[in-house]
Amino acid sequence: MDCFYILYYLQGSLRRGNVPYLTDIDNIVLLGYSHSDFAMVMGLMGLVAHFSVIVTCILFAAGWRVGYYLAMVQIPFRVLFLIPSISTLLILPKLIADLIPWFMLVVGSEIVKGWSLWWLFQDKGRKRSGTSASWP
Repeated sequence: MDCFYILYYLQGSLRRGNVPYLTDIDNIVLLGYSHSDFAMVMGLMGLVAHFSVIVTCILFAAGWRVGYYLAMVQIPFRVLFLIPSISTLLILPKLIADLIPWFMLVVGSEIVKGWSLWWLFQDKGRKRSGTSASWP
């Protein structure tokens, strides 16, 4: 899903005639000059959250366990910057014009992601320890 999110961002940026990431950095700096340093800090935090999604995508593709921890840390930032883990939800704003249901879909996708990562982590831990107790 993270790979879909990255590809969706890239095609949208290119379709608008922007250079991915570089145009965003330029816009964040201009936002800081025209509004405040806080606006620039928030923009940079959003960009860092976006780059962490790329890192998580690579870590999961490589099968590294640290990807799990990074994905769990990302959850509050994904909610704050409306970066859904179920990236196909990005298509819904075209269908749903109201922000509240969109925000609830992002929160819901992060709850599902957090639960599934926690469940996967617990399941792998049981397999390593040799216990075969069923999930409560």
